[in-house]
Amino acid sequence: MEAETVMATVRSGAAPSEWNVWPLRRNRVLIGAAKWALLSLVGFALLVPVILITYPADFDHAGAFQQSFATVIILLVGAVAFGSLWLAIEALLRARRASEYWLVITPELFIKAEPRRLYQIPLEDIADITLKGFARPEDIAARNAASPQYFALGQFSRVAGQIGAIGAAGRRTREAPSLAFRDRRDNRTVIIGTDDSFDHLGAIEHILKERAGRREEAMWRASHKN
Repeated sequence: MEAETVMATVRSGAAPSEWNVWPLRRNRVLIGAAKWALLSLVGFALLVPVILITYPADFDHAGAFQQSFATVIILLVGAVAFGSLWLAIEALLRARRASEYWLVITPELFIKAEPRRLYQIPLEDIADITLKGFARPEDIAARNAASPQYFALGQFSRVAGQIGAIGAAGRRTREAPSLAFRDRRDNRTVIIGTDDSFDHLGAIEHILKERAGRREEAMWRASHKN
């Protein structure tokens, strides 16, 4: 079945039960936009005082090191302010067209739909599924079992993550979160997502690995049937 036919079926609400379908969760995108907007406001609130404090005092008749340091500070705060503003606008635009974003896994295909783009990859051509930015459940279990201190820390992180405490690691690692795979046909890296706007990335990874494994096994059995 072609991707266009699959998406027409999904949008009609008649997707078969064996398909995994993820629409974009608009509320999640809006929450992300609000967080970026808040960070942008903080950035701009800091940027104006930083400029007033450092200029012209740190530029007129100041040494090269002091001028360089002041410039770096201004650039960093400006990057937070303007960068966060851009990400907030981008998230709002994405939320506005939420109905055009989908992830679909059928027994034969992985499909990612975006405005004016439709990615279609046969499951047998999916390789090296990679989840970054989240600790795996088995790693967390092993670490918690190592000592009571690790267990207590893990419980604190879990609770803090549930209430959205800033700085709580939860299941995330220091890497930026992302889920991607390699398309065997051209060795291109396909990024499935970098946040939970469709679902938890770990859940999508688990389903995709299971479906890709089944498809690969079915293809192997078909090729060795006779």
